Amino acid sequence: MASLTTTTKCASSSRQEDDRKSMEGPTSYFLSLLAECGCTLCRQGMVLPIRDIPSFLHKLEFRLKSDSSLTQKFLEGLQDFLLEDSNLHRLLIPFTGCRQSIGSTDSLARLLLSIALIQTQVANILLEKLPEHCIDTGSHSLPSLRDSIPRLILSQLRWLDYLIDGENVTTKLMEVLSICPTSIQKEIICLIPEIVSDDVHELVVCTLEQMLQGESQLLAPILDAFSNLNLKEELLDQVVSIAIASLRTADAEDLPLVVKFLLQSTTAENVRRIVYQLRENLHFTSLASATKATKHDTKMKGKSLMKDWEVLVLETIRSGLCFQNVICEAILKEIRNLDRIQDHKVIDFWLLLIIYANGGPYKKLADSIVKRKAIGGFFGTKLLTQSIKGRIALIQDYFQPLLSLSQGLLACREHVAQQLGSHIYVLLFEDFKDGYHRQEVLGSLITHMGSGVDHEVGSALDALISISSKHPEELLSLSSFINGILDYLEGFQDNHLHQVYKVFGQLALTTWANGPVAKGSSVANELLIVLRKQITNPDTRYKRMGIIGVIKLMSCLSGDYDLSRLPSTGETQASFDETFGLLQLIMEICKTSSAARSFFYDELAVLCESVSLHPSIIEWVSKQTIEFESLFLLDLEAGNVPTELKSSESLEGDAWMNLDGEVSPILLNIQNLLMSDGTSSAQALIFLPSSFRLLAAVERATNHGSLGNIDALLGCPLYLPSHQLFIGDEWHGLSEQIKESLCLSIYYGINWIRELINAYSTQVHCSNESLTQASREEISTKLLKRMRNLIVVCTLLISDCMSVGFPCRLLEILLGECIKTVPSLSLPVLHSEADRQDRRNHISNSKKEPVSKLQKKRKAANLEEFNASTSQLEKNDTQVSNGRQKQKKIQDCFSQKSKDSPTQQQVTGVTQASGHLKHERASQLEEQRWKFRPLCVDSLSILSIPQYKPSLDCCLDPCAELPIHLYLLRDLLHKLESLEIQTRRVTLGVSSSHSTKLPSGLGPMNAAHLFKRLKPVFPSLRTHLDTAARILCAGSGFKLSDSCKEHWNTEALSAGNPDFNFPVESQCATAGSILAVTIRCLSKVFTSSELVCESSVPTITGILLAFDTVNSQNKFIHDLLPPPSPGSLEYAFCIAYSYLDELFEAAATISFSVATDLVMAQKSLVSCAEGLMEACKEAIQRSGSFRSTSFLSYLKNRLSVSAGRVLQHQWKYDGQGKCWSKGDLVQPLLKMFLEYNDAPLELLEELACNIMPQVPVQKTGTKDVIQGYPTLCPGNLLVWYRVQLEEHLKIFTKMIKDALSMQKSKTAKEDSIDFTLVRARQCATILVSLVNLSKIHPDKVALHSVAVKFGGKFIDCFLKGIDFWQAQYVARKDAINAVVKELQKATRTIQTLCSEAKGSKKMPVTSKVPAVKRSLERYVFCIKALLHSTSQGNSFWMGNLKHKNLQGDEVGSQLPVSDEERDEVASVGDDDDEAEQAELGGSGDEIGASGEDES
Repeated sequence: MASLTTTTKCASSSRQEDDRKSMEGPTSYFLSLLAECGCTLCRQGMVLPIRDIPSFLHKLEFRLKSDSSLTQKFLEGLQDFLLEDSNLHRLLIPFTGCRQSIGSTDSLARLLLSIALIQTQVANILLEKLPEHCIDTGSHSLPSLRDSIPRLILSQLRWLDYLIDGENVTTKLMEVLSICPTSIQKEIICLIPEIVSDDVHELVVCTLEQMLQGESQLLAPILDAFSNLNLKEELLDQVVSIAIASLRTADAEDLPLVVKFLLQSTTAENVRRIVYQLRENLHFTSLASATKATKHDTKMKGKSLMKDWEVLVLETIRSGLCFQNVICEAILKEIRNLDRIQDHKVIDFWLLLIIYANGGPYKKLADSIVKRKAIGGFFGTKLLTQSIKGRIALIQDYFQPLLSLSQGLLACREHVAQQLGSHIYVLLFEDFKDGYHRQEVLGSLITHMGSGVDHEVGSALDALISISSKHPEELLSLSSFINGILDYLEGFQDNHLHQVYKVFGQLALTTWANGPVAKGSSVANELLIVLRKQITNPDTRYKRMGIIGVIKLMSCLSGDYDLSRLPSTGETQASFDETFGLLQLIMEICKTSSAARSFFYDELAVLCESVSLHPSIIEWVSKQTIEFESLFLLDLEAGNVPTELKSSESLEGDAWMNLDGEVSPILLNIQNLLMSDGTSSAQALIFLPSSFRLLAAVERATNHGSLGNIDALLGCPLYLPSHQLFIGDEWHGLSEQIKESLCLSIYYGINWIRELINAYSTQVHCSNESLTQASREEISTKLLKRMRNLIVVCTLLISDCMSVGFPCRLLEILLGECIKTVPSLSLPVLHSEADRQDRRNHISNSKKEPVSKLQKKRKAANLEEFNASTSQLEKNDTQVSNGRQKQKKIQDCFSQKSKDSPTQQQVTGVTQASGHLKHERASQLEEQRWKFRPLCVDSLSILSIPQYKPSLDCCLDPCAELPIHLYLLRDLLHKLESLEIQTRRVTLGVSSSHSTKLPSGLGPMNAAHLFKRLKPVFPSLRTHLDTAARILCAGSGFKLSDSCKEHWNTEALSAGNPDFNFPVESQCATAGSILAVTIRCLSKVFTSSELVCESSVPTITGILLAFDTVNSQNKFIHDLLPPPSPGSLEYAFCIAYSYLDELFEAAATISFSVATDLVMAQKSLVSCAEGLMEACKEAIQRSGSFRSTSFLSYLKNRLSVSAGRVLQHQWKYDGQGKCWSKGDLVQPLLKMFLEYNDAPLELLEELACNIMPQVPVQKTGTKDVIQGYPTLCPGNLLVWYRVQLEEHLKIFTKMIKDALSMQKSKTAKEDSIDFTLVRARQCATILVSLVNLSKIHPDKVALHSVAVKFGGKFIDCFLKGIDFWQAQYVARKDAINAVVKELQKATRTIQTLCSEAKGSKKMPVTSKVPAVKRSLERYVFCIKALLHSTSQGNSFWMGNLKHKNLQGDEVGSQLPVSDEERDEVASVGDDDDEAEQAELGGSGDEIGASGEDES
């Protein structure tokens, strides 16, 4: 306000005369009236002392009220007076003082507006003057308040004590607002809350909304005005809609204000809408940000506002969520309920991060949602990259929360969450360039490395590897913070050591590349010092670490970095020479340790197979393999063992398994090395397989993948002890030391053959042009013979009681027999895959877990037939022979003979053992089974070798090769299980199966790479499945020809196996094993998460199309409308499902468990299709792989048919117990049968009302077969009961949700409502039937518990739809009454169950009674409220029920009831029909309802 001024006491009479003349005319009366009241005019303004203001107002108001004509004259004079701008200014500025008095802070206009009689007219006059004086004030820089007429006018209208006609003044203000320039419009809008009254808010909102549509620059003042208005609920919703609409069009600088307004306007009713719109319109992606930041601020000199508005929006959201719990809850609920990947946005991650950063009660929930989304694949690396990368302004304030989130993700047990956590670490390191933040990132990663948790350490090292690969120079400058890792290497496992040395290897190469001036140049020197110390350390543990470090450093030199990039300086060459010198030093030191040498050779072989080595390194490695020939091989004389070799032996030996016959030039000398006096010779056999692996790797590296130079090794014989020593009395007469040597010789022979298969299986599909087709065929033939060697060699020491079916069945049986006869024998470790900690845990777990616990965990068909150490794979193989006599010989090759067979008693020279001895042997075997050399992935290519071409005098039956295929399929299953263990979540405290401890031979290979490698094998896999299914479908009618009976023996002899007359086993057993194992393999493949991604579409398509057959097309494809086009992804899924469906007949001939595995494989296939469509929806639509989604519903319906077929099949009763009796296998089948059925409610009604009551109360000695469902029996009744109640509740819950949706939409058709009521009646009938089963089985406490639990849940679900029942009761009273009457039958029984449980103290039931009682009580009073609200209150009554048991008998402990009470009529009114009754309390209360129209 302008300061008050004083005037001089004396004024010239001439000046007053001039003023008086100037006021002559219409304004004379106006001025004279003012003068009479005490206000005079001067050049500076109006003169009125402060003390005269009340008197002035009183006099003026009295004069105007005394004569109505004076008001009009006064207003006309005012208008005429304001024609001159100077007068208007005088009217608007504060009063000045007169003589010795002080002027007022108010203006004359303000005083006139205080007079009620003329307030509206004066306000309108002033507002009409406003546009005339704001034409030239459209600039951003407004004049001061005293100099600006528009601002002075607006200031007069602020904070008036009252408004006589607020609507009139507001209307005039809105009219003036529409014609003012933008700058004045912003002033007016900002002052609107201080001018208008509450009763004209609707007019203000409508006007401002119209203005906002035409001028977006007014968004900020309009929203500011809205936020300062006290709006009613309806207007608030309208204003929120305006703000939501402006989210799409607002400029970048206005977005923070819009978001702030929406958050401040949030209520419980509109919070979900606001959260949804914020998620939809705040994209926070680069493209969206750029489009919103189209304007530039002149003060910022043209810089984009993109980063600024994003930061301001996040700050606004963060401050808005601090004390708005309702918004936090809505955000968390909204994001948590998203179930599609494409629905998740960048803003979702930021909202969760903000809630997490704010702390408070929702921090933990936000953290769990982030982890859940990461595990489910909804938050992927792409979304995290869009959220974080390059947004340093955004993440500056969220560094610590991001670091904390990544720590939690990295600590998760799920691999996908670990990958996401590692990715966040890498992004933080890249975005923050300063040393502090990068040190924090590295410090957090080092903390994870010290956790000792395998997956956490590995993920942290993966992040560090990624950082060192992308930013080696930046990491090198911070090397002092990670050098401490080298001091604690002994705490890492082998796979982690590879990662650690890869990091330091990359840093060392960066140091050498940059020269001595590089920051952190000491890393390379420290690394070389540590490696030298480890290599020369006598402790094998440290020597092993040194070997890994040197090999990894060589890998970095040869593979990850090109040596030609390094500057050819003396320092670089010296560094390379020093590293190469370490390699030579290792070789010299390892000569004193066979185990270290074996490990070194394996690591070198991996290096040669994975990277292209420097020529000097290749040359040196080749020299190390020269000694292989002189150390392990001997020359043959015309294919026979040299005479001098036999004469010098103390133990007779033979040349076993000579595939080349007389032309074989060499012999593998195992026996002489093992029996020699020198310990070094015997120890050399430990690194025999590793040495050969290195030899083969070098040959492939130097000969373009060919092994032609060493092809004689594939067919050369093995010099082993004579097979006669293993028979009968010869074996018993040997000393324990000789027996150990004999067993070790067989052990080394087996591992040699396995390594031969690993090496030469790479030649089957080798792309080397120098390898002719004839050579490939010869190698394939020899590989098949070597597979026979593996099988037959292991049978030599096996008694008929040893066939227990391990994954590597024959080898393990041999070990078990060796341990039995020589308990002190400890086999050497011949591979390097088993980590020390894994072995220690493996041994401790096998010792600690008793046999009985293991047997309880098995869910196979004949649980009692398995020993304590049988693995998961063995379980499935044994399920194949369910109901059959246990096989006494090797199932892969030989048939069962009678127990008194002389040949069988002589082989191995060992009598049959008892069952507990078998368990003991198996337990001992578990401790050493992991020591065998694993088969590599290339060995599986033998499955795709073209069908064996027998000689002219041999049969043409393809089944002759099935035992070999079975052996390889078991190994494939083990590899798939190993991958599953790596990727799935393992529950803490539960040890994994023993089979997962075996070396898988996969190395660092992941599932995606494995499936790519296996893709060519699947067509052959289908061929083997066809053969096995043909045999099984033929059953006992399948007869082998005479020539086929001798086929295996003939081929075994041609493979050089000992001449034992082992007959061929029944091929149905082998075919059954093939089918069972292959089904499990397919199930593992389809459940792999690696297939549910865009990059895996070609792989999964190729795998599925391998099962394409003509029959599948005719039977399955044409049932789909529209039919899928050949080559599409849905076509491939349908083809594969159809093929599996055709295998049911074959699976049904084996056992129930195999048929169940088949259905589970089909379910995995359908789940894979559903997951692939969801995960890659956009990409698949773009490529056209999925042209229709209707096939999914069709496949699910077929899945129900498949599950029902298993449940309804008449399985043979073998007298040893039914594999489905305990229900573990029945439960998933029944769920699929009900969930995916076309009419699940009708099926449930059939089962509940007609099938379930047929189950007998107790098991009987005879076969209990339920009509139509043979798999339903008293043993699994509870499983059937629970599953039906679960599915029933699921259906009813969905029905209630749909009913409530129909009620809210108010567009539901009458037929839909009627159909809903019919289905509700069906649900009530099903519940009554299921609950009443408790009367048939009064002794099954578990069944009663389930009935009470799900009965209470059904009542709760029914009450959720009370609004729907109430809305429809008047129009459909009879239908709803019928539902309530039917439901009462169930509530009576539930009440009785609760009462009986209390009396008999049935704890499983009593724990659920309080919650169920509350539900029943709520049900009673909700029905009462329903009837009263619909004017049916007189139809409701409540009374006492008699206490009866399940049989309906009155409980004697109750108080006597009089005859009058017993005969009391149960209803009030004309009709006695009950519509609803429910029980309450111990004695029970009863309610009833009847319609008035039923009288």
